[in-house]
Amino acid sequence: MNYVEVVANLITVIDGEVKILLCRNKRDPYKGYWILPSQLVKQDMMIEEALALCITKKAKLPVIEMKQVGVFGALERKVNKRVIGISYLGLIDSVSIALKQVEHSLDDLNWFPINKLPKLGFDHEQIITETIVQLRTMLRDYHILEYLFPSDFSLPEMQRACEMILDHPLDRRNFRKKFMQHDLIEETGDQTEGMSGRPAKLYRFKEPFELHY
Repeated sequence: MNYVEVVANLITVIDGEVKILLCRNKRDPYKGYWILPSQLVKQDMMIEEALALCITKKAKLPVIEMKQVGVFGALERKVNKRVIGISYLGLIDSVSIALKQVEHSLDDLNWFPINKLPKLGFDHEQIITETIVQLRTMLRDYHILEYLFPSDFSLPEMQRACEMILDHPLDRRNFRKKFMQHDLIEETGDQTEGMSGRPAKLYRFKEPFELHY
């Protein structure tokens, strides 16, 4: 019998680092390894239902908008079982995470920087790698950053997140110019301490952004 599972790549920015949520695998094979949250799709279940369960029950997060980014069907994905994985990407801000995950014990969940991943089980390293490639393409529209920074962000912290996703440095002046020329953001009137100790202006996006898949 063939099975289908949904696999969630949930990404956020915490303490200036772009991170992905992983859970500790409790069963063989790969017992003790870290894996992406996943959920088998039962015979009487819609894929959207399985994805919602994966996010709320496995990841302990609120249901968020998810984008399908890949399908993985290698014969050796699972031992003694044919399981096709449908990979999804979701971006969530750190405030929403703190409000939800504080209700739960998170011993088996952790957020890892996307450039410092632990030892991963199954084919989840490949899934994450291909998801980040997709995210880099999506980042051509900087409006997508609103999912990670809904309000009160500085341009330096947003630039650091972009550099981590793209895996290369960006010119500070050109980065700032893109946002200002396209009239994407506005000042909140508040400031925070910058990396050099100098105050940094805080911004928000001007209009809510919705992804259309």
